[in-house]
Amino acid sequence: MTDPDLPGVGEGQHLLPEPWLHAGELRDFARVVAYSVVIGLVTGVVWWLLAARVDLVVTGHSVDFVAAEPTGFMAADAMFFAVVLAGGLLTGALVRWRVRDGGLGVLVGLVVGGFAAAAITALVGSALGRADPISAAKHLADGVHLVTALRLRSVVAVTGWPIGALIVWVALDARPALHELVHPGGT
Repeated sequence: MTDPDLPGVGEGQHLLPEPWLHAGELRDFARVVAYSVVIGLVTGVVWWLLAARVDLVVTGHSVDFVAAEPTGFMAADAMFFAVVLAGGLLTGALVRWRVRDGGLGVLVGLVVGGFAAAAITALVGSALGRADPISAAKHLADGVHLVTALRLRSVVAVTGWPIGALIVWVALDARPALHELVHPGGT
């Protein structure tokens, strides 16, 4: 890999940079992303069960909101954020427990896996709650009320998962150092 005839490349230097994630860190990265994805599937079901719904009423062959400004949209996004934050906290604790000596691979895995898990949560929750109120309105009489499931409208809410995971990881990682600060000498 080294060639003393090339300008700027001396003996013992490499032309290619060192990889920033080594084999063990790549394995940790893959484990963390896998944990996140599995928990993301479960939280999708939880979000579907807990998300607010919006009441609709059939008028002709269309549907209208029962309330002029339904707050269900904001409530569904807030519930999504709460669910993915809890999923992130759970993932951070699980990863800290299962991957003790993780380095950069774990941290990158918590972020990438967190975004992936939040996206999976949104997809699963939306797929389970899929209802087409317009199609249903064609077969129903005027004045019939429908309740529709919501989909995620605030894309920023997906940041809850990596934030929660990193908060727990850092808090549990800093605990021994804080203990040493409070109790010098290991008492």
